[in-house]
Amino acid sequence: MDSSISKGTGTPVRNGITEKEAGSLCVRLIQNEKVCCFEVTEVNPTLDKENLMAENTFEILQRVVSQITY
Repeated sequence: MDSSISKGTGTPVRNGITEKEAGSLCVRLIQNEKVCCFEVTEVNPTLDKENLMAENTFEILQRVVSQITY
């Protein structure tokens, strides 16, 4: 995600996607029957002083989990 909202990463990216775009992308991916797992990587609490990255990640996970059908 964009470095303005992803402080909790060792590899910040300028002009990256927003939290909403990341959430929408993840939701679309898990709707594909070929997808069998989902992983979030690099949320580093030592770099995320305001806890913003963790909160954004949690929002994305909530969106994804709410779309899972069994």
